[in-house]
Amino acid sequence: MDIAPGDVVVLNKLVGVAKFGIYAGARGSITVSGVFCLVKDPTTNIPAGTILYWSEISHHVIKNQYQHSMIGISVEDAPPS
Repeated sequence: MDIAPGDVVVLNKLVGVAKFGIYAGARGSITVSGVFCLVKDPTTNIPAGTILYWSEISHHVIKNQYQHSMIGISVEDAPPS
């Protein structure tokens, strides 16, 4: 399986989360609405209500829009860990 369930999938500017595993070359489904627990930089403070973007470089949510696709809005505080 090339994309595991729960992996973030970026298709141009559309960002979603795989519901099920997807094999390379196969069609699959992604969810683009809902609340998900995603990886962030452990040093970053993300207050509730912050617009978040997905970094395809570091593979975690970030607060910087620069050339990143919007993934959503944080629903709760995520302090540094």
